[in-house]
Amino acid sequence: MKSYSTTSLLIFLAILFSFQSSQAQISDFNLTSVSNLPYTQELNDIWGYVDATGVEYALVGTRTGTSIVSLANPNAPSEVLFIPGATSIWRDLKTWGNFAYVTSDQGNDGLLIIDLSPLPSGTPSYQFWRPELTINSSTDTLNRAHNLYIDEGGFCYIAGSNISTGETFILDVHTTPGNPILLGATSPVYAHDAYARGDTLWTSDINNGTFSVYDVSNKNAPVILGNQTTPRNFAHNAWISDDGNALFTTDEKSNAWVASFNVSDLGNIKELDRYRTPTPNTIPHNTHTYNDYLVTSYYTDGLIIIDASRPDNLIEVGRYDTYNLSPETGFFGAWGAYPYLPSGLVLVSDINTGLHVLQPNYQRACWLEGIVTDQATSSVLFDVDVQILNTHSNDATDFMGTYKTGMGIAGTYDVEFKKAGYIPQTISVTLTNGIVTTQNVQLVPATAFTLTGQVVDSINPSIGLSNAIVNLQSSLYEYTTTADANGNFSVTIYPDNDYKVIAGKWGHHAKLFELVALDSTAIPAQVYPLRRGYKDEFVLDYRWSEFGNATSGKWERGIPAPLSTWQGSVLPEEGDLTGDIGAYCLITGNNGNGIHGADDVDNGATTIVSPIMDLSGITNPILNYHYFFNVNWPPSGTDSFTVYITNGTDTAILASSTAPQYSWSAKQSISIADYISLTNTMRVYFQVNDASGTALEALVDLFEISDSNATSVHVLPTQDINVNYYPNPFKQSIQLDYEIDNNNLQNISLEVYNTLGQIVERQILPPVSSQLNLGRHWEAGIYFIKIGNKTIKVIKSES
Repeated sequence: MKSYSTTSLLIFLAILFSFQSSQAQISDFNLTSVSNLPYTQELNDIWGYVDATGVEYALVGTRTGTSIVSLANPNAPSEVLFIPGATSIWRDLKTWGNFAYVTSDQGNDGLLIIDLSPLPSGTPSYQFWRPELTINSSTDTLNRAHNLYIDEGGFCYIAGSNISTGETFILDVHTTPGNPILLGATSPVYAHDAYARGDTLWTSDINNGTFSVYDVSNKNAPVILGNQTTPRNFAHNAWISDDGNALFTTDEKSNAWVASFNVSDLGNIKELDRYRTPTPNTIPHNTHTYNDYLVTSYYTDGLIIIDASRPDNLIEVGRYDTYNLSPETGFFGAWGAYPYLPSGLVLVSDINTGLHVLQPNYQRACWLEGIVTDQATSSVLFDVDVQILNTHSNDATDFMGTYKTGMGIAGTYDVEFKKAGYIPQTISVTLTNGIVTTQNVQLVPATAFTLTGQVVDSINPSIGLSNAIVNLQSSLYEYTTTADANGNFSVTIYPDNDYKVIAGKWGHHAKLFELVALDSTAIPAQVYPLRRGYKDEFVLDYRWSEFGNATSGKWERGIPAPLSTWQGSVLPEEGDLTGDIGAYCLITGNNGNGIHGADDVDNGATTIVSPIMDLSGITNPILNYHYFFNVNWPPSGTDSFTVYITNGTDTAILASSTAPQYSWSAKQSISIADYISLTNTMRVYFQVNDASGTALEALVDLFEISDSNATSVHVLPTQDINVNYYPNPFKQSIQLDYEIDNNNLQNISLEVYNTLGQIVERQILPPVSSQLNLGRHWEAGIYFIKIGNKTIKVIKSES
């Protein structure tokens, strides 16, 4: 199961899949729960231990200490000892012989050393080891450290301590168990994590964005051999393969990858593959290797097992969500996992839900690999999108035309091969666990053709909408054109089977249409009717204008880029407001490369202004919008978010706040006529002002002018409406065709109710025969569609 690997596909997913209001649930498989021991405090890392009688234990780091849990009965874990310590978010635990060693990254615990030999009948003893150490000419008391690892020889590698710059230093814990002996240290570069095998040490230098490799054959004088950047330049953890030829890394960032590297030649380290969970905005934390599987803990996504026996084709083969809470992204949920107990059980420490004991079913992947070529020339094709349909598995061919993907569950799947300039091809493939299925494909070059159509007013379809914008997007292509004075447009496109067409014009509501464009001879001229009214979901560019004296963070239209700190996401977790068309919104500064404060509003104000609106004919226009306003905590009370309205002569403040809004606001609704007289030259201004100099970010979405008095609807008699709808049940959307049997010019009301009687959608339809595409934003369930006086029952199933 690969990450999306082409720029066009990334954009397509960000823009188009956001039409769906919720992510399809990703089911647990190949991991089952044995037990769950909740705690009254948050957890951090975890390790395991086996006593002389064979009883297994979980060693659990908590916010205030270390918990030792007996698994004598794995179905009912029981805590046998809790050792209080400094309050700390971070603890790390490892064992050597009968001793456990625990670091804490806050407070003054030093190195906690626990003698576990009295178990199972006696009580372990412990000490907090706080010696004065000299590391690379820096001498200090060992008070804290972020991480540690103990290799098969009994050498303990301490990373991220308070001494020197936090480089890794080595302790001998096997010569005199319980009494460590200081040996040497690496070069003075902060290490967040360390892993060693034999004479080789790997450190994760998170601040440098690299992992480093050292020769530690002489433990008193490690020698650096090289380093390598990781995909998100935030190397958090690294672990070696069973054969020592591959290294696997995690970057502790939203939407980051687990990456594999060929390290058989340390002078020529090469990246092999990347895996990313399909759950959006999830953060990988720690990965460990076990029998060529990667056992990986993910914040908010639980435990994921990846088959890494083919390190150039990483495939997810198991998952279990230990969290299942809100928020769905951020630093919550699974912290660590331990897969090395003799019983085969896997231990997971979840920050919020406690200790989980899981039973894994380790199963090899079903690999799908092959080469894609041009049918006409037989030349290999680069950047062909290979998608196993109705799954999250995909890849793109490399410069040799090779693709590598697969599934964790055997079965017969439809696989689609797509590349710009070629006709898409779908092939049915049967995949088997533990087997590499080879499927070579030849793609046929495509010929572009001209798509024509007209954008019209939905109330009076004879009125073509001049200068309307038409945007077509598929997984391969994107085209934007502007209609002529009569609303007519023509655009040259390549064939594809999943075009989304968005038509819009300022003064009308943009609307999403579906288009299958594989055969130009079968596509008639398109007609796109738009409802009247001022509404902007920012999926199309209506040319809002910006001005102000801010030196950075100026307003723009864009898709919010991920922006987070170690404390969590700075922007709303879903980025753009869900439920509207597309992933665009208005945003202040979107060029910070994911760094908080790099492109925030600074040193003044930035203001964005709507195009002109004619509100003179509306009795009581209501301004509706949602906003987000992130101010560094604690707020200064001087930074502000202000909404203005002008009628061309006068200007009034509609709303102003200095209070932060750290998530998308509820819909803001303001009666414009209460503040200013209505004209045909109205504009709305959104202004953000930085007066404190701290990091400041703002978003606006779902801008709309509604009329509070537009409530009466004339309905046609039932017998005048013929309705056809299909498919039913449906997964994505349902097509509803209605026909008008007379020339009555009254409007038609359409309302959709859920089983609780709540209205989930309402439209006023023009009195013309037409087609509707409904249900894209609905959750799975039963709905009743009332069109005119006719009611039909439909069912939306799980996607």
